[in-house]
Amino acid sequence: MYYLTQARGLGSDSTGPFAARSITLEQVVLRDGQLERLPSLDIGDGARFLPEHWQRFVACGERALWVSGSELVEAGFRDGMPRVQPHAIGLWGCESLDLRDDSAFCASGVAGYLQVPLSP
Repeated sequence: MYYLTQARGLGSDSTGPFAARSITLEQVVLRDGQLERLPSLDIGDGARFLPEHWQRFVACGERALWVSGSELVEAGFRDGMPRVQPHAIGLWGCESLDLRDDSAFCASGVAGYLQVPLSP
């Protein structure tokens, strides 16, 4: 299971009227009847759009995907090395997003669908 945490919201400070946000993609698994927290990934600095502007979000296994503007963003947690990889999907955006093995499928309205190969 994946979820987002945000350390700080909007506010005023010495850097300007809008404070930087620290956003973390967290993951947990259920083991022996208890939730166990797994490695997390700070996505606040690299996110072009904040989560409230994400259009789609899917996750399976050690991979989470979301659509942010004209990019499909892949967060991977394999081998204990969290990473973020953006993939261009064009101006049509993504009306529906699915994740199968090492491919993402994005339904793009009149443009049909786009298959995006993901990191192995």
